Amino acid sequence: MVEYRPEASTRWTQANEDPVRDLSLTVRGLKPDTVYEFRVASKNKAGVGEFSPSVKPTKAAEEPTGKASESAGDISLVRTDWQNF
Repeated sequence: MVEYRPEASTRWTQANEDPVRDLSLTVRGLKPDTVYEFRVASKNKAGVGEFSPSVKPTKAAEEPTGKASESAGDISLVRTDWQNF
């Protein structure tokens, strides 16, 4: 389970509903130029474990701007590259 919050907030938000089976997770909907803290906990049949200490605060990056160009993809994955014009 992954949770995040803006640095000045006391309220944590759950970032994922499905189990994270990889070493990374993309969190969408963060506000650009906002500093966030993240923490993780394991979850199994016995319940949710203790959360880790929050990681070093991280600033959300700006969303890409410009016109998207199409790239090769298949039915399960579409890759988009951003170019500024």
